[in-house]
Amino acid sequence: MKILKISFLFAFAFLLNSCSIDDEPTSVPSLYGTWNLVQVSNIEAETSQTFPRGTIVWGFDLETIMVNNNNTDSNLQDGFSSGTYNYTFDANPTENTPCIKTISFSEANVNCIDFDRNTLVITQTEAGGLSYYFVR
Repeated sequence: MKILKISFLFAFAFLLNSCSIDDEPTSVPSLYGTWNLVQVSNIEAETSQTFPRGTIVWGFDLETIMVNNNNTDSNLQDGFSSGTYNYTFDANPTENTPCIKTISFSEANVNCIDFDRNTLVITQTEAGGLSYYFVR
């Protein structure tokens, strides 16, 4: 009887140990939310300009981007002017594109997009190959 009780205690301890808070599923990075444009690069022209966080902010929701652009230097390429823009996101593009994921804006062509929890990169597939780098 003593062996049965000890065996039961070990089995119970094993079950408690196998259940852990660490077993929660890993969350998938989301495009939705606020992103700060910090750099625009033109690979063909070998140029790059940087912006302080908060100067140009894009806010993504399900179908629109709200852009708050406070850049005062009109000589710098900074994407969209302040306003609200429609977009389409495709995580599995079927057309002939070099992109794993694409994003299309209401007034632009298809662009490659890549993001994780803290960084977002949008690269134009046409129009000079500009790349826009964002951070949360």
